[in-house]
Amino acid sequence: MRNLAIFLLSGAVFGQTNAPAPVAGMQNFIHSVANLEKSVAFYREVFGLEMNGELRPPNANPTVLGLVNAGGAKFRAATFKIPGAGFGLELTEFTGIDRKPAQPNHWDPGAADLALRVRDVDAAFAALKKAGAPIISLPGAPVKIGPPAGKIRSVFTRDPDGYILEVIQADPIATDAPAGMVITATMGLTVGDTEKTLAFYRDILGMDIKAGAAFGGNKAILDMVGASSGQVKQSAGTVPGSTARIEFYEFKDISRTPFRLRIPDPGSPALSLNSTVHPPGEAVSSIPRASWPKTGSQASRNTTPNVRLVPPRSCRALSLRMKPSWRTARSIRNLVRSLTTSGRFR
Repeated sequence: MRNLAIFLLSGAVFGQTNAPAPVAGMQNFIHSVANLEKSVAFYREVFGLEMNGELRPPNANPTVLGLVNAGGAKFRAATFKIPGAGFGLELTEFTGIDRKPAQPNHWDPGAADLALRVRDVDAAFAALKKAGAPIISLPGAPVKIGPPAGKIRSVFTRDPDGYILEVIQADPIATDAPAGMVITATMGLTVGDTEKTLAFYRDILGMDIKAGAAFGGNKAILDMVGASSGQVKQSAGTVPGSTARIEFYEFKDISRTPFRLRIPDPGSPALSLNSTVHPPGEAVSSIPRASWPKTGSQASRNTTPNVRLVPPRSCRALSLRMKPSWRTARSIRNLVRSLTTSGRFR
């Protein structure tokens, strides 16, 4: 598992292994951008996505900046509705601090992607070309995938920040599908080790994920993602309490470079998840130590009395947002102390 930021919101922490899943819903699939106006225009004009509200000026909200360890910056965001997806798209912009944008290949561990299923892939492709979006797929056009008799074609591209997008023809199109170009969407994350990744997302966060059985070297799939060689294994599942689907890809037999960015860096991905409420107490003691990702720091960061940030290195950020009370704030402090002293975040 690599650097996808995980934000657990509006609840408390997970407890014993027989407790309900710690994740109870999905909010947004997030990525940081260099220029919010430019990125908003891209998603509006190319895909017809509807933004929630209007753009606001940057602000220095200490809770947000403390949550992502971006002191001294200013922040603003735009969120979009994604029809039929069970989650939204959130674009975040940080200014006033040094930012280092980067663009991964799809096969690099830590690369994230947003797969948009569209009503007409040819119309979407024309809109992408008009917007000057770079095409990743080797043929430079949508690739036929799936059963020979099917109509599924897909193309990989990038948004203005180099964030990877898959634009795929929906087939069949349900009679009650949402109107407009985008019908639904799924989230994707490329990982370095499927077993270690699932130990986190499935065994700790409680996501319902089916592990991929074997690697395959389907040429159409490799052409689609821009790879001239290699094999890929896919695992997939849903976020508890939602219909949001997330897919995990692991590649081999191709040169891979781990993709690591700070949260404010343009192109940096993140997930915003809802969490269930369980007083931590002895909760963490039941989680196998080997299941926790390693981190280069034991540091935790207070942002408000009800927010505590613990940054595990391999998932970039794990945030637990509690109900605002002194009791839950104390519980979070106890949790952080338990995690750091037990070695689970070393």
